[in-house]
Amino acid sequence: EIEKNFLEAIAFAKYSIFDADRYIDSCVSLLNIVGIDRVDISEEYIADAIEALARNRYHHIALELITRYIDKAIYIGVNVRDIYRAILKGFLGLDASPSYVSIEPRIPIELTNTSITLYIANRRIYIDVIGWGNSVIEIYLDSNLFPQTTIPINQLINVKRIFIVMDKEPLTPFTITVLSRGIPLNNSTITI
Repeated sequence: EIEKNFLEAIAFAKYSIFDADRYIDSCVSLLNIVGIDRVDISEEYIADAIEALARNRYHHIALELITRYIDKAIYIGVNVRDIYRAILKGFLGLDASPSYVSIEPRIPIELTNTSITLYIANRRIYIDVIGWGNSVIEIYLDSNLFPQTTIPINQLINVKRIFIVMDKEPLTPFTITVLSRGIPLNNSTITI
């Protein structure tokens, strides 16, 4: 029965249960015995389980579940909307409210230099994560350094791009070119 109940058990960890770290560690230990390939990939709990695994340092299992679920979606035609939410919340640590956006990524090495386009407060904003790891070193709103990971919505009114620099260096150099009115400025290329 573990094959059918594993996702449900992991999903509980998302809801801040007492001693969630130990709980999820126990679930993953059991999963390692049973084998992830035997887990029943059901729609009901998949997104919450992926989010919980990604937030609790089990990126590799979360990525494998995403791959298996998307493969299933291609062949059977199941909904993947919640998987996108799990990726945004689990890996990017994105949390939004009417007054702020909070970004606390946990980016595995497999997702180094991730980029995503979101609509926040009815504005298209590009988010570029530079590097990988579990800690944010710096956040830039366009080219302006922002001192925290929680950004008030009113600070995003004219922002087109958010750069998040993580604690682990990218595997390949990431280059940023500073533009003025869409034209690159001389000597303005920054390589990280």
